[in-house]
Amino acid sequence: MYFNKKLLLVMFIVLLLAVSITGCSMLENVPFLGDDSKENEQQQQEKKPEDKTPKQINPDESKQDNNETSTNAKEEADVIDTEEKDATAEEPKGPQLSVNLPETMTTTYDKVNVTGQTASGSTLFVNGESLRLRSDGSFKTEVSLKPGSNKVQVISVNSTGASTTVEREVVFNATQPQLEVFAPTESTSSNVTISGYTDPGCVIYLNNIKVKTDASGSFSGSVEIKNKGANTVKIASVNEYGVAIKTSRVIRGVPPKIEVAAPELTTDDQATISGVTDANSNVVLLVGSEEVSVDNNNGSFSRQVDLDSGLNDITVTATNIFGTTEKPITILYDDYNSSMN
Repeated sequence: MYFNKKLLLVMFIVLLLAVSITGCSMLENVPFLGDDSKENEQQQQEKKPEDKTPKQINPDESKQDNNETSTNAKEEADVIDTEEKDATAEEPKGPQLSVNLPETMTTTYDKVNVTGQTASGSTLFVNGESLRLRSDGSFKTEVSLKPGSNKVQVISVNSTGASTTVEREVVFNATQPQLEVFAPTESTSSNVTISGYTDPGCVIYLNNIKVKTDASGSFSGSVEIKNKGANTVKIASVNEYGVAIKTSRVIRGVPPKIEVAAPELTTDDQATISGVTDANSNVVLLVGSEEVSVDNNNGSFSRQVDLDSGLNDITVTATNIFGTTEKPITILYDDYNSSMN
């Protein structure tokens, strides 16, 4: 019992101490009248005083700024003045110039006459070439043309250097040259002559062979054909402007032709066989089973052969690079009537 009372007393004392401490803490947070003035003084001390001393200006820097401002203003004024002068100044005018050609024209000639008028005393150029003016400023010249479109440019320059330019377009339709060709339709020879005529001054091509023409435009040349049957030969004529006309001919390579003359009946034991064929052919006589060579004298041949009594079959052959032609003949040798005579 005594112990419980003592414990209660201790707890009461502790409670009083706790209340006392709590009350002191609360009193510290309550502001007093004198604390406001101290706080204001502290805030005023913390504020930094403003520097109200007038800023000193460097005379050199001020002078430099003034000079730059003045220079910029002067430059702007000069630019404005120059622009105004350029706007009001008139560009020098070139001399009067007229050219007696339409803006575009077509011709079949390789030259065109250029005439016109400009201010006297001017310097005139036609396609870059200087041209002397007449006393009244008129001019006349001839301009060469190439096939197709051509530009004719006329420039007149006066004493001040001002110029006037006039341009015209002239179209030169160069016509094809005429071309007439004479060529065989067939040949027993590998070398074929082709002739004809064209405009004077033209160049002829026979396949890849260049052939010159004479003063009248006539030409003649040889080409080689290699095939039995059709061979195409291309022919072209080119004039001085590079304008060409083209054609072609088909020439057939054929075996030789042959004509034979021989008696059908004879009382002699020999007979003469003759004939004509192509000059380049090889002629052979086949008498029975025997071959007899024959000299071809520029297309003519003749050969005497022995005959047997009765019918003699003889074959005459002519051969070239394109083939062989055969001509059979029969000669009757009448030895009975021969013995009667």
